[in-house]
Amino acid sequence: MAYGRVLLNDSRWGHAGDVYQTFISHAATPDDFKWVSEAYRRLAYALRMQGRYDGAAAACRMGQAVAASLGDVEAGLRLKISEAALDRVRGNVDGADAMLV
Repeated sequence: MAYGRVLLNDSRWGHAGDVYQTFISHAATPDDFKWVSEAYRRLAYALRMQGRYDGAAAACRMGQAVAASLGDVEAGLRLKISEAALDRVRGNVDGADAMLV
């Protein structure tokens, strides 16, 4: 996760996305699982920055499902904000605003 953050900070979106996808697919312990929704959020950001909006939307949905299954309200809200940011980038400003009300 830390390496993915470094890549995001360096605007290396593709590499960061690969790191987060790898983390998600290899999560095996309870400690790993508590980070999966955050990995999905960061993956969604990396995909959005690459213009891969459909993939970013899917990552937001998957992350929200994981957060809900873990009862992690904070992660769910962060992913909702990410989803709204994606809608805004897509030009649906009113929809993005409504999503956050």
